[in-house]
Amino acid sequence: MRVYRKPKADGSKSAVYQYEFRYLGARYRGSTRCTDETAALALVQKIHEDAQRKHAGLPVTDDTALLADVTREYLVELARRGRTETYQRAIGAALYVVAQEAGVSTVGELDTRALRRALGRLSHLAPATINRHRGAVHGLYRWLYREDRVDSNPAARVAPVELVRTRTNRALTDDELRRLVSAWP
Repeated sequence: MRVYRKPKADGSKSAVYQYEFRYLGARYRGSTRCTDETAALALVQKIHEDAQRKHAGLPVTDDTALLADVTREYLVELARRGRTETYQRAIGAALYVVAQEAGVSTVGELDTRALRRALGRLSHLAPATINRHRGAVHGLYRWLYREDRVDSNPAARVAPVELVRTRTNRALTDDELRRLVSAWP
């Protein structure tokens, strides 16, 4: 198992640690997205343990999987289910916004507390929009749970924002109806 920083063209090294290892003939390599060596080593150890569990046929949680990668897989699943491209883009955008507002990059980092924090930062948006963001996270983690890739759904313990109707429907008055009809070409 090797954890290293890539050399740059100018001779210095990148800030982010990379990893590379082989397990039973399979090659694993990629970015840890960590700038701290201890954190990078811990993450690579978890990836290695997951490879062993997967080979043994045991369930593997995707706590260290990048949220962006898992989101792409989920969008493919939504396409397979026949969801429109517009719907897929909306879900992808909502998941991106929540991840950015929560300050998380992996599946395991987005817990109930982080989700509440992210939705709280979206309080300037309409309640229905906040609920759509919550629903996108709920759908993603429900799918991950069904696939045995996570142990829990952080959105399950976050209640939707209550929608308060401020407008009331009413009939037009006779005067309003006359003005509307007279304005019609």
